[in-house]
Amino acid sequence: MRSVEEPCDRPLAACLRKQHCARMRRGWGQRCRTVAVAGFVLAAVAAVGACGLSRSQQTPPRAPAPAADEPHGPHFLGAPRGPWGAVVFREIHLAGARFVLARASLCRTTPRADRDRDVLLAHNVERARCRVRPYHGDIALWFTDAHGERHLGPTLATDRSGELRIEYAELDRELQRARLPALDDMVALELGRSGWAGRYDLRRLRGVLANYYFRWVQTGRATPQLFAARHPDHPNAPDATAFAVEEDLARQESDFRRVQRGELPADAFLERYVWSPLRHSAAMLLPERRGLPRAEQGSVTEPTSSAQGYDDQGVGGTSPASGGRMKVGASGGAGP
Repeated sequence: MRSVEEPCDRPLAACLRKQHCARMRRGWGQRCRTVAVAGFVLAAVAAVGACGLSRSQQTPPRAPAPAADEPHGPHFLGAPRGPWGAVVFREIHLAGARFVLARASLCRTTPRADRDRDVLLAHNVERARCRVRPYHGDIALWFTDAHGERHLGPTLATDRSGELRIEYAELDRELQRARLPALDDMVALELGRSGWAGRYDLRRLRGVLANYYFRWVQTGRATPQLFAARHPDHPNAPDATAFAVEEDLARQESDFRRVQRGELPADAFLERYVWSPLRHSAAMLLPERRGLPRAEQGSVTEPTSSAQGYDDQGVGGTSPASGGRMKVGASGGAGP
């Protein structure tokens, strides 16, 4: 026989003493059973609440979806419910590109892309009555080189609003770091699994960007020397070279006027411009040449126009100061 001080061995009334169990035997059974069940329910509710609170505090923020869980594109032949990937916005500029991507799920019908598009747009998934949310996850980049070989490039991630930014210079560094062909050697790019975020012809894209680049050169927002070096095969490369020579001659003439006013030493002008039609005139202004007799020193004349100052050196055309563009090399006249 167990003593009265020993705890009751019933699992639902472990906290009750033996005397309470004895009361149950003396006629208080129903009341004790009610108290025991109520105590168990309260303990269970408290345990569930503490477990939920602990789990909510320990659960990390939702991580981006891996590349293997990317949504499908318009060429997928699976179930219509998705998930599907859609391009809400895209912008391509000289230094990079920006995209806003969405994830569509629970579609009533299979989304269909427009006839002239290879991606799903926002109105395509809305027409299919899908549930659309910003895509927060990874985007795998697939490249194709000139030999037709596919390469898996770096994996980028969108932010919580679905925005994806691509910088061409950073992308080229990532390819070199992975010991893959350079970005200029690639001919095609796919964004996402099966290109659900877009497929781009990089050769055509480079041509479009080169045209925008030359417009910036014409408006003075870009350097013509860099354009000619970056796109030597572009149809406007000779014109960019002419603009570069014209700007260089205008800069030389401006510096030579500073030498005449005493603001720039003549030897600094000679060191700065290894080739210049004004080198002889600048050399005549050196201090050691100024000390010679007038007959030996010669007359230092300031050119009134670029045509008079440059024709003796084999460069002809219109002066930049006169408002016209010089025609040098392939565009007319003699090159430097």
